[in-house]
Amino acid sequence: MRNSVQLDAVNTIIDGRYRVFRELGRGGMGSVHRAEDMHLERPVAIKFGRTDIPWMTSRFRKEAAALAAIRNEHVAAIHAYGEHDGAPFFVMEYIRGENLATIVHQHRKANARVPLFRGVEIISEIAHGLTAAHAAGVIHGDLKTENIVIERGTGRPVLVDFGLSHDSERELKGAQQDEPMLGTPHYMAPEIYWEDGATPNAASDIYSLAILGYEVLTGVLPFDSPDALTILEMQRDVVPPPLSTFRPELQPLDDLFARSLAKRPEDRPRTVGAFRAPLVAFQRHLAVELASHEGRVSETFGASQETPRIMIVDDEHVFARLATRAANLAYGEQAVNVISVDSGAEALARARRELPQLVVLDYDLPELNGVDLLSHMRALPGGEDMEVLVVSGEAGAAERWRFGILGVRDFLEKPVDLVKLISAIGTVSRRRGWLTWDGKRAQTVR
Repeated sequence: MRNSVQLDAVNTIIDGRYRVFRELGRGGMGSVHRAEDMHLERPVAIKFGRTDIPWMTSRFRKEAAALAAIRNEHVAAIHAYGEHDGAPFFVMEYIRGENLATIVHQHRKANARVPLFRGVEIISEIAHGLTAAHAAGVIHGDLKTENIVIERGTGRPVLVDFGLSHDSERELKGAQQDEPMLGTPHYMAPEIYWEDGATPNAASDIYSLAILGYEVLTGVLPFDSPDALTILEMQRDVVPPPLSTFRPELQPLDDLFARSLAKRPEDRPRTVGAFRAPLVAFQRHLAVELASHEGRVSETFGASQETPRIMIVDDEHVFARLATRAANLAYGEQAVNVISVDSGAEALARARRELPQLVVLDYDLPELNGVDLLSHMRALPGGEDMEVLVVSGEAGAAERWRFGILGVRDFLEKPVDLVKLISAIGTVSRRRGWLTWDGKRAQTVR
């Protein structure tokens, strides 16, 4: 008996408009495929539900309805719902990027941690998306790093896979009593497994979000074992060490995570908003602390907002001059405004006054390395839309993974010659429409 739709050939057409290219993944609830909306000429993802278990069809339809009810940039949007060859499907936003579990694992493997500011920002933004879900009456039920995708190019965290979602105003009883317990032991609130009749709710989502955040910020799970039942027993009985045990600078968040991981649901923050507020305050604290070390900066780009703005961040003055020349040559007759700075702190100070559209960035910088600098710049208004070209002799595989979580996709290795640098800057600029192919006609940019 097949358990999900079988697509016999590449380029299968679904519902007369969606061309399916390849399978992206397969799990207990069905399979996800990469596709194209031929009418709107945009990439999409199509999720097909299983066909062999009747109650899964109902749950699959529930997931589609859950996503359709939510409007938030940190929750994957759903475009359509239907049926193909006996299998239900829905069409959703396709997020190009990697899931957060992969990124955390890459950092752990490289003996590194997600940058502090960026880690807190990711958790805060996922909390923002989850707040929207709860406001729509939807409980996620399976929050974990595998269900968060970091969008390539912007670094936007997006919450996906509401396959275990529940209606917060209705208990799952009656026809759904025969459903087995579903979820992920590492992230599951203790009451969901150990209390008869317990169903996912806002308190259990907050607990799972806290475990997810604990993992992102420290690099380890608070409860871990090769045996699933042992993990569930730890969830019930064991109090994990404070965040600051692994990272002393996280001490201001120790109380928040201790309360959010409380064994009794009533002892946790009452809403996701109450969980998120201390994270936002901590972000501000980090920003103020950094600003206190910045010098006064008087120079800005000093040009029309319609002129593309490029910032070179490198403490090697010879390279800074080379990059400035490359940017001007890449734009040819078209106007472009280029400034160079030689430290991460100075770059951030200037970006706060006027955000560049393209940053040519080194990794090894004084005061604030390239990854930490970019994590702060992404948090500025418009920062997620900023393009970044990393040019460094120090950014190896481990550093590239760290930049990857911030949405960077363009890298050059030093030493680099003028021609390659011109080409790279030109490619990024044309991709965004800031530079015409002939370099002779200025384009309006935000």
